[in-house]
Amino acid sequence: MVNFSKNELEVIKNVLKSAESISRDVDPKLFIYSEDMYLGRNDSCRTALYALENEEFLGDFGEEEIEEIIWDELQLYVDYLYNEKSEIQSNDSVESKQIDEIKKLMKKIRPFDE
Repeated sequence: MVNFSKNELEVIKNVLKSAESISRDVDPKLFIYSEDMYLGRNDSCRTALYALENEEFLGDFGEEEIEEIIWDELQLYVDYLYNEKSEIQSNDSVESKQIDEIKKLMKKIRPFDE
């Protein structure tokens, strides 16, 4: 698995916790009408969080699968931040810095993806 710094792991965990929380009590209609909701999102986020805390489970479950979950959630978070940024119309906003930080993490997981 990619070696993340303590700060990077904290960012990843916060994104996963937020996604897990959002998808826990979601209206079922959102799975049809929303691009950022998918069946099992709650479970996949919980699984990734558990794997980040438990190396034995990470090895059993598979590092590539966990990295895939993390990458997908980071991409959804970047999309969310872009939407927030466009609503605010500020280039020097906190969202711009967060987007850059998240994109660096994504690049670390998949160095050859754009």
